[in-house]
Amino acid sequence: MKLYFLTILFALAIGASGQNLVPNPSFEDTLKPLCSYHVSPNDLSKAVKEWFVPTLGTSDLYSSHLPITCVLNPTSVNLWTSGWQVPKTGAHCAGFITYVQPDSGNGRPGEYREYLGVKLSSKLKTGKLYEAEMFVSLADSIEFATNSLGMCFSDTSLLDTTHRTLIDLEPQVVEESIIDNITAWTRISGRFIAKSNYEYLTIGNFSRDSLTDTITIRTPKLMIQSGLSYYFIDDVSVKELMLFSGDTLICKGDTALLVSYDNLIGWAIDSLPNALISTNDTLVVSPKEPTNYLLITQNDTFSIKVDLYPETKLEIGKDTILCLGETYNAQVPAGYGDILWQNGSTDSILHISEPGTYWVSLGDYCGPIRDTVRVDFFDCSINLEMPNVFSPNKDGLNEYFKPITISGVEGGQLLIFNRNGEQVYESDIKSAQWDGTHNDMDCPEGVYYWVASYDNTISEQKVMKGFMTLVR
Repeated sequence: MKLYFLTILFALAIGASGQNLVPNPSFEDTLKPLCSYHVSPNDLSKAVKEWFVPTLGTSDLYSSHLPITCVLNPTSVNLWTSGWQVPKTGAHCAGFITYVQPDSGNGRPGEYREYLGVKLSSKLKTGKLYEAEMFVSLADSIEFATNSLGMCFSDTSLLDTTHRTLIDLEPQVVEESIIDNITAWTRISGRFIAKSNYEYLTIGNFSRDSLTDTITIRTPKLMIQSGLSYYFIDDVSVKELMLFSGDTLICKGDTALLVSYDNLIGWAIDSLPNALISTNDTLVVSPKEPTNYLLITQNDTFSIKVDLYPETKLEIGKDTILCLGETYNAQVPAGYGDILWQNGSTDSILHISEPGTYWVSLGDYCGPIRDTVRVDFFDCSINLEMPNVFSPNKDGLNEYFKPITISGVEGGQLLIFNRNGEQVYESDIKSAQWDGTHNDMDCPEGVYYWVASYDNTISEQKVMKGFMTLVR
């Protein structure tokens, strides 16, 4: 999945993964005078640019650069500290109260909440999908662990400097489980579609006391640590995601995974838009040809094209027959790489002078492709020798006109003509033997003309001509 980073990473977590679009403040000079049990909202805003405390609640800023005896060092040994936790990233983190037990005697009213707010580096885009993420850790000197830690996005700042109680809004991301891990950081994340061009993010518990689940972790030693829940927070980020997987390109026979992150109704093919083929968030397809799939959601309908890589066609030549002594050059067209012939050669040309079947394999995006060629060799020498005289006089000597020597001839015919151009004989050349007659009558002595047409062993057509004398 490709993520598009648009907004912020928590400025308290320098070095967190992703692009940090929040100015990097100088913590040491601003925090040294703040080593008290609480940091006022104004003090925190001065220490961390763009971040602020939206209410009169006293959220806290921690730095490992402060003395270890200071309660605002996250690994402080001070008895009054909220807990001990190494920042997830860098040397800084923040913390706030998410719940106060009614009538707990710690001086805080019911529905007391502490929040952190930040102006995003750029506004969210209406209709786009986002993933918000933060990491929290329960302070280990506090009595309760809770759920309902949330991330609320808004068009304007939720700044209210007259109250220190609940912000009664519904966050886009909320953790329903109780976070009770005091040793490690717990990831809280969620995805949502922006319904407006949100520009501000506020973090905290937006649920009323009656809707906040709690469990008792311990009995604190100090009254100020009892009756409440407190969490450290670090590595806050907001990222834009694609609403669905985009157009994709696959090899023929492979599969493509189409994914929807929107409020899905179903999938269809554009040629049959009313016939849903799946209602799952994911769809695995393996089309035999380029296909457009429709992603139908409650918000809109989107088209996703699954295209196929063009099939690579390779031809090094057609099966062929050559004469002995000739060479066949099988050649790979230009532009191909990773050439491998069956004899281990990697050249683009293979010189073939022996009979056999030859193959070449080429590297290709969709896997190796191969082509073969069959090459045979024959003795193509032709030896056709005809007599120039014969005597069909029944003395048993030289009675027939026929080839004296014949080789390299596959088939053909022999035609014989008298001096007037009249055909007096026709026969297959291999079985030809003219006895000097025509229409069962002896032909007169004299000169005759013959024509031999035939095919050689590699199917080449040849013609030989000559004269011979008939003697009685």
